[in-house]
Amino acid sequence: MRCRFMAQFGHETAKPFKDFRRILSELIVSARSLARSWSQHQRTFRTEEQERRHYNNIEKQEAIFWEGLEEEDPILPRVDACIEEIEAICKPILADRQTTIRTFVNSAFDKAEKIIDSNRFHKNRS
Repeated sequence: MRCRFMAQFGHETAKPFKDFRRILSELIVSARSLARSWSQHQRTFRTEEQERRHYNNIEKQEAIFWEGLEEEDPILPRVDACIEEIEAICKPILADRQTTIRTFVNSAFDKAEKIIDSNRFHKNRS
């Protein structure tokens, strides 16, 4: 999709897709890290500091992986920013297309109205 988007809107428009790819990579790394961390048992820690770091890392990865665990979600604002950038790039084109469609539809209705009026005129003359 990124390549099609760049072909349509220009090479410089790839930034939100690159950002989104980075976010997706962070989610994958977080999921893998959690899988390893959750399986590590308490008796494997030699010191309380190791255990504390381990559980802090789990909290950090869970905040990335699951939405809403922390007040400051580290992922959602970045995803929203990507969406806003893509919408901003697309908005002028979509607005132009809507105007084109609206013009076409209005023109079609005008022509249909003229045909209907013409048919009424001929029908009334008969």
